[in-house]
Amino acid sequence: MLKMTEALNLLRDGERRQWLIADWGWHISDQGHGGVYIGLIRTDACEACLEDVTWTVSKGDGLTGFSLWWENGEERTEYAYEPASGDSWPLVIHRNFHGLEADQYDLLEEFRLFHNLWHDRGTDNYYKILDDGTKQRVVFRDSSDAVLVDTASLRQFCAARDLKILLQVDAVEFFEHTQDEVSETVEESNLCASHHITNDPICGPPAFGRLLGKRLIDALPKHKCGIWPFESEKSYESFIIGVREDGSDVLFSADPGVLADYFGKNPDNPHYLTPVHFRKDVLKKYLDMPSLYSVEDGYLRCGSKWGLRMDNDHDDKVVVFLGDLGRDLPESEQTYWRSFNIRPHGNVSETCFRRSFLAEFTDPKNDELTIRNERDCSSPGLVDTNCPPDRR
Repeated sequence: MLKMTEALNLLRDGERRQWLIADWGWHISDQGHGGVYIGLIRTDACEACLEDVTWTVSKGDGLTGFSLWWENGEERTEYAYEPASGDSWPLVIHRNFHGLEADQYDLLEEFRLFHNLWHDRGTDNYYKILDDGTKQRVVFRDSSDAVLVDTASLRQFCAARDLKILLQVDAVEFFEHTQDEVSETVEESNLCASHHITNDPICGPPAFGRLLGKRLIDALPKHKCGIWPFESEKSYESFIIGVREDGSDVLFSADPGVLADYFGKNPDNPHYLTPVHFRKDVLKKYLDMPSLYSVEDGYLRCGSKWGLRMDNDHDDKVVVFLGDLGRDLPESEQTYWRSFNIRPHGNVSETCFRRSFLAEFTDPKNDELTIRNERDCSSPGLVDTNCPPDRR
């Protein structure tokens, strides 16, 4: 449970917390009861929202339905969906089936779709799939049965929709001994609350208090909403591509836009197809996580999210073209590969040369890759793009 002081602190510093309580209720005998609930509100409705401390968005509020009014002596009805036409609505939607089935709690669909969240139905948690294939938890239920939401993710959504977060609290606290009575209103920037403590014995315990209030939390600036066309500009690592006469490393950016090509682009810079060398154990991370990554003959893939052509037909190294590193790897993966970057020694493998420059179907020389290709080519439903036509 939240005590009154904790509830007020939650209102005051909500946007500075990594996680916001989106939905929580508690009832502890002889200690207190209350709840926290997040709503979303249009910016033009914010001023009226703070005119009183009562909750603007309540659990169980309907999101669809008809409104009815009389106009010029005639009854009129209009169907509405709150997130499309209303001023405020909940983030976590409560649905009740009158005791015939268990209650259900749904996350606002538009928020889920905005971040393309994956719903783990076993745990009822929601995740964002990151560029490296791992999952970032965005909404989850903790051990106290509270639903928590990542504050930054919610503020990003509000930035795109021109909304504000409405954080609402109601905390009733019981005391074993009489207290100094309090009756005050707390009014601060974007916050309003009422704070009362009474020693009225009719209410049961010697004393009880209540903190009821709400706070508006601003969205992030729209350019930080995180989706196109406001995505962060991609940055590129620099990799070792050679050695100077004085023994220092020659580094150059993997940004494809600044590399030379066969059509006269950036003629003074290294070529897109400049080989970059890495220690062989750069692949260990991917081999250890087969549920996320697939290490194949000449190719590394993370599901269908990204893939990288590589020359792994060596015993002691992996070679990748400089431009492919920048074009195909997410920023986090470029940083990872940079930590395995070594000075170039030797050339690309014959296999890579024949495939990349002669456009020939070529079997790898490496025994491990050869065995894997034989297995994949002979397995029903599997097609290896490097298998010769008569083996596909």
